[in-house]
Amino acid sequence: VEAWNNQNGNNLGSLVERFGNVRRSLGRWKRENGINSKERLCVLRSDLEAEYSSGSPDWGKIKYLKSEVAKAFRDEEEYWRQKSKDKWLVAGDNNTSFFHASVKDSRQKNQLLKLVNDTGQEATNANAMGQVAVEYFTSLFSPGDGGDLSVMFDGFTARVTAEMNERLTREVTDVEIREAVFGIKASSAPGKDGLNGLFFQKYWDIIGPDITKEIRTFFTTGTFPQEWNVTQLCLIPKVISP
Repeated sequence: VEAWNNQNGNNLGSLVERFGNVRRSLGRWKRENGINSKERLCVLRSDLEAEYSSGSPDWGKIKYLKSEVAKAFRDEEEYWRQKSKDKWLVAGDNNTSFFHASVKDSRQKNQLLKLVNDTGQEATNANAMGQVAVEYFTSLFSPGDGGDLSVMFDGFTARVTAEMNERLTREVTDVEIREAVFGIKASSAPGKDGLNGLFFQKYWDIIGPDITKEIRTFFTTGTFPQEWNVTQLCLIPKVISP
């Protein structure tokens, strides 16, 4: 809440800036609290071994450390399960090594070694391949000279009634915006801000009013901040070993 409402002078800043504040605060919190499950496992195992080796072990502490080790195992397994996207195998049986191998195998299969641009030139390094991809999608989504397309609809029978059109063009409501957000898959791939659907759904009571305001402004004015249009390209091969 503090990171979201952090003011720069008298200005709260744009949504993008505020999401950046949240991301940085979460990163600091994770580092300060040792949330990394792999690192926690090493520390907990060391503490457990030290307690067992002491002359008079504290069995209450040993029980606590064992429960923390089990929790760290579950967290580590869940992390790799999410990375692997293998949904047919449920967590709970210490399948971390399987999920890790699945992620590694998927990365190897999806690795792109080169891209070819429109002139037939090959790009093999990351920067050049990125430029080829950007140029392709820029061209793909740029408006062209389509001419007068009205002739294409000559003879078409109107399907959208006045009543239907009124419903389609009416002002978007807060309820519709919330339903759209909660319709996103919680474990969806995060955007540039690193936040996935679960974050927006879990903390909607805090961030929802500001997001709703921005969305309604877009539907009223037809414009939105340029940084909203920033996206990440992920090229997914359609063949084995591209």
